[in-house]
Amino acid sequence: AEDGIRDAQESRGLGDVYKRQVVHCLLSGTKAFYSWTVHQGIEVVRQSCGGQGFSMYSGLPTILLQNYPNITHEGDNTVMALQCGRFILKSFREFMNEKPIHQSLEFMHEYLKIQQGELINLKLESVADLLDVNIVKQLLQLLAACQLVKATNIMIQASSDGINVRDSWDKYAGIAVVELAEAYINIFSFDNLYEAICQETNENLVSATTDLLKLFGVNILLQKAHQLFENKIFAAGHLRILEEGRDKLFESIRPNALVLIEGWNFSDNALRSAIGNSNGSYEQLYQWAKEYTSFNHKQNLKGWEELQGFRGKQFGEPIITPKL
Repeated sequence: AEDGIRDAQESRGLGDVYKRQVVHCLLSGTKAFYSWTVHQGIEVVRQSCGGQGFSMYSGLPTILLQNYPNITHEGDNTVMALQCGRFILKSFREFMNEKPIHQSLEFMHEYLKIQQGELINLKLESVADLLDVNIVKQLLQLLAACQLVKATNIMIQASSDGINVRDSWDKYAGIAVVELAEAYINIFSFDNLYEAICQETNENLVSATTDLLKLFGVNILLQKAHQLFENKIFAAGHLRILEEGRDKLFESIRPNALVLIEGWNFSDNALRSAIGNSNGSYEQLYQWAKEYTSFNHKQNLKGWEELQGFRGKQFGEPIITPKL
């Protein structure tokens, strides 16, 4: 993302003011959607760990709490997303007036095809087609174009109903503009990750990360497939191809998943986790529970000794047998 923003600053054929606006748009959008994605990802990991993930000893509740402020501080995410979307709509006006726009907004060319009812040249007849990076990118651009169609149609309808621009923005188009900003940032993220992968020389790493890139795109398309159906880009069978392609990518990524995760090489000091430490052992969980749980360092409540020694009439053994 950093390289993509730097490229925006150095774009040729664009005025300095416009380039600063592009950078502001990208910073606003990436701040909002990246922090949202991180927050959602942490919660998915926590739930995947079951009861251990809920325990403070896993380190996950602490990481989740530390991430919470990122959604609000340095710019509330919804406000940041709206600023990103507003710039896209402003650039769309420039585009319709045949003025130059930033290369990250090339999906606007697809908008014209959708609005004019042109036949979209989409080769998506099998899972093999879907596993082509260029096909996934084309679909993400078409999805962004669909979101642009939705946002502009709302604004146009509000204007025809005599509603001023501010009210149409505040009361009608806000959600569509946020969704448009999300679609734009998804394309930006996809392009920048693919560019980074293309610079890698390790073939195994290229293969594994390219599969991750495709999965990123396919998941987005599955979540927003209704937009592609509504605009007659998708037809019967396309949703099945997406689902089968996702499952195929899961199968391909699974053998490398642990290596890809451990490749971040987070230190034990940073994670502070008893279930995610570098030695891969759960013994630390037992030690932390034994040494740091306050119940193990307090005097037993009155009646505990009597309860501990109480024997059941039927089984003849203590009802409670302390483990720690």
